[in-house]
Amino acid sequence: MVLWLFSYWSKIGGMLDQGSQAEKAGGAIGAAIGTSMLVFFWVAGDIILGLFTLMTRGKKILITEDVR
Repeated sequence: MVLWLFSYWSKIGGMLDQGSQAEKAGGAIGAAIGTSMLVFFWVAGDIILGLFTLMTRGKKILITEDVR
C-alpha cells in the first residue's frame, strides 16, 4: 500500500509543475483528494480485517501450572 501511495505521488509530482496557477491549484486539490481516498481505503481495510480477526478467534484457555 505504501508503494502504491509513493508511486501515485511520483506520478502526480510532475503534473503539478506545469500550467497556470489555476491548474496548479486544481492539481493540488485533486492530489489531496486522491491521497485521502487511498488512505481511507487503507484504513477501512485495516479495520475490517482487524475486526474479522478479533471476531473469529477461539476461546481463550487459561492453563495453570504448579511450580515446586
